[in-house]
Amino acid sequence: MTSPLVESLMDELEQFLIRHMPAPVSLLSSIERLRDHAELASHVQADGHFALEVDASLRSSDDLTLKKGMLVLLAYRVAHHWIAEGHAAWAFTLQALWANYVSVDIDPRCNIAPGVYFDHPTGIVIGETARIGPRVLLYHGVTLGSLGPMSGGSRRHPALQGDNVIGCGASVLGPITIGRGARVRAGEIVTDDRSASGSKLTKQVDHA
Repeated sequence: MTSPLVESLMDELEQFLIRHMPAPVSLLSSIERLRDHAELASHVQADGHFALEVDASLRSSDDLTLKKGMLVLLAYRVAHHWIAEGHAAWAFTLQALWANYVSVDIDPRCNIAPGVYFDHPTGIVIGETARIGPRVLLYHGVTLGSLGPMSGGSRRHPALQGDNVIGCGASVLGPITIGRGARVRAGEIVTDDRSASGSKLTKQVDHA
């Protein structure tokens, strides 16, 4: 059975599509089917649990549906599912709409583990080959980008291994690795690997 959190977020996403996208019946039917998609639901629940751990402004799980970061992550997860199902046109249309209306641009082909949170996500940009592990907190204006084209289908974007905080306005660029527990401060430009710190992210760190 779908959780109230997933139901509420799916309702919001469906209404967004109806308002802003000439959505065919087949697309809306896919949204309806995804309400009962166990893996998608578990990922959204994991995102919510992590958000409650790290966002001090959340008083209870009821507040999760008020957070744009939760809806942004759901839209990515739906678009990523559509990519896997061969519906690239739907996925990229949703990406373009999201970038236009909420100023968040996440390539649906990137990989974001369950249990991630975007706090004040306006301005976040995540490239195609980026990988984000579990328990990663991103603030507004973060870019996980490339340093230019690379041949042979090589990874062009960063990998965040988990338990990372990426502060507001930071740019993490190129096929580098941010080790588990490592932090990137607000406004930093990072183009080299950052070693793991071994620390675990358990409380909100104020990088906003």
